[in-house]
Amino acid sequence: MRRSLMVIDPADVQINELPSVALANKNQLPKTPSIYFAIDSEGTVQYIGRSENLNRRWLNHHRHDQFVKMNGVKIAYIDCPTELLSEVESALIEWFKPALNGVQFRFPKPYEATPVSRIGIRWKLRAVMAERKISNAALGKAIGKHETTISRLRQRDTLPAIGNDEIEALRVEINKIATAKDSEFPICRLSDLVEVVEDD
Repeated sequence: MRRSLMVIDPADVQINELPSVALANKNQLPKTPSIYFAIDSEGTVQYIGRSENLNRRWLNHHRHDQFVKMNGVKIAYIDCPTELLSEVESALIEWFKPALNGVQFRFPKPYEATPVSRIGIRWKLRAVMAERKISNAALGKAIGKHETTISRLRQRDTLPAIGNDEIEALRVEINKIATAKDSEFPICRLSDLVEVVEDD
């Protein structure tokens, strides 16, 4: 039976007693508003997050590849009313202090490459929007930006000077718009928007 956090104090949460699925079986997660815990093979909570639709959130989680490298990661969860998600997430992060919360997800940097190589980051918003038939106006409205701003972003071939949060917001809204238009459109992943390229 799933447990609601409306009456649960963070100190009472027993991680090992929560419903969970292996990372490889993330498609089995429920489509409910939930707080989720990414737990490593030693039972340590590495990350805590929230989502109004847990299953959809894990279709393309921005830290998925990071969790895969840890081996043995499972996703535990607790149902939570939508209006309490933010408050409960903050309380649980404060209590458990997961290692990855507060650590910004970063793209590879040019200076991390070998000296003989030149690394570039290709920005592919134009192709992503065209494939899903998304207009500048529609995406601008979804993220609260004027369509001319989207047009400028769309015309670029190199990574624009925007933060990781803005890129993630674009990706999320692209998926929402595309799904509403046609459920057969492919899910937009981070790698669809940003591609690291190396020139010899």
